[in-house]
Amino acid sequence: MFYSRSLYGEGPELSDEIILPSTLFHQIIQQFNNESVLYVNLINTENNIQYMVTLTASHHDDNYTIYAPSWILDIIGNSDDSIYDIQKADVLDLPVAQRIVIKPLDPRAFEMDLTTYFEMAFMNLHSIQEQITIPMDIFEFPLFAYVSKVEPAPLCRIVHGEVQVEFINEFQEESPPEERPSTPIPPSAEERARQVRESWIRRFQ
Repeated sequence: MFYSRSLYGEGPELSDEIILPSTLFHQIIQQFNNESVLYVNLINTENNIQYMVTLTASHHDDNYTIYAPSWILDIIGNSDDSIYDIQKADVLDLPVAQRIVIKPLDPRAFEMDLTTYFEMAFMNLHSIQEQITIPMDIFEFPLFAYVSKVEPAPLCRIVHGEVQVEFINEFQEESPPEERPSTPIPPSAEERARQVRESWIRRFQ
């Protein structure tokens, strides 16, 4: 199994594709059987955290460098001494995403058409998992969003088609509770009797 000496981020675009050295790419691709998407797990061997990515191409720079999006490296951990493992992912039983709940971490996100932006961004992804933070290139600098929930499973594939996307807005001010007039409490039988006696007394004074 190949272990990389270094792993570098590549650009701010939201993508889950990695680029392998040519030799490693041709070794791994032999494990696939005419599959349209080449899913692999990128594993940090120091902490055993992994993220499912896809293979897109190969390079001839050297035999040790793997190019990967920086946001994925932030999830699995990255340092100068990090060693990574690449393994073919088993996606036979992996469901297709049907519903994704997202919590933007910048209030300006809710001033725009979030659904359109996220649909465009997800076109570059082949899988999605919950409890991760992803960058969205909506403004001049990335907007970060937390994936709160993915259904029907915590990890799902993304394929062409409609996915229900919902948003959590923690920046929306709660409106003050509506003030309602208090409902008078009906007097008790003793109180009604007292009021009747006093009214009769006042009539004969």
